[in-house]
Amino acid sequence: MSNDSKALGQRIKELRLLAGLTLRQLSVESLVSASHLGCIERRERLSSARILRKIAKPLGFDQSEPKQRTSIEYLNVCVKGLKEMLE
Repeated sequence: MSNDSKALGQRIKELRLLAGLTLRQLSVESLVSASHLGCIERRERLSSARILRKIAKPLGFDQSEPKQRTSIEYLNVCVKGLKEMLE
């Protein structure tokens, strides 16, 4: 698996924890199964742009982010925005 894939799973977990959500809570809010989310966080499975948009919504990010961004770029923007909101 590529370094980007590993970083992506780490970023998703970081976002979830910063938002104070359990895997189950994010699952319920995003309509993505907890097992699927866990696999992404553990870097056992890659995430599609569709799944990333579902995950971003419960974390308070709008879905108008340009689609030409890579998944990791999109999550980096999300992490930065969430950290700023928590400060």
